[in-house]
Amino acid sequence: MRYVLNSISFLILTMIVGVGYMALGTGQARAQEQPCTITIEKVADPSENIPFFFTITGDNIGEFTLRDPSDPSTFIGLGIDDTITITEDVTPGWTLESIECVEGDSSCGPVSCLNITEIENGIIVQCLDNDEATCVFTNVIAPSSIPTLSEWGLIAMAGVIGIVGLFIVMKRRKAAA
Repeated sequence: MRYVLNSISFLILTMIVGVGYMALGTGQARAQEQPCTITIEKVADPSENIPFFFTITGDNIGEFTLRDPSDPSTFIGLGIDDTITITEDVTPGWTLESIECVEGDSSCGPVSCLNITEIENGIIVQCLDNDEATCVFTNVIAPSSIPTLSEWGLIAMAGVIGIVGLFIVMKRRKAAA
């Protein structure tokens, strides 16, 4: 009986792992089969392996996470006439400094075969014909609103000078009276 239970447990575990590998590989294979492919790359300054979360809406829906330097890019496939919006969720302590996209070489007349429009914290991508593009999302650490030690020293010095000035003014008024 124990042998049967172990065999069933092993079979179930094997099926779960197999389905997991299929699910992980499907996105990559599907992206390469699609007429349009967009590569999203993450650059963080400094590179601290912090997770940055992205959301995909539109004709494809999903989420993904990128980390610089350990997992800095992903591929997304689109069918012809598909439109998606890719947005980066705000990571506390970081600021999205820039988004730079470079499109492929395909030509669809007066417009690109892969239209990319930058929006706040993301991009809108529309596939018109076979093409590929790469978009780099660059984040920097957000400036701190807490004063540094030198700023605190300056604030304290201004307070001391103000108090000394007030005493001098009061002494002069007493001397003049």
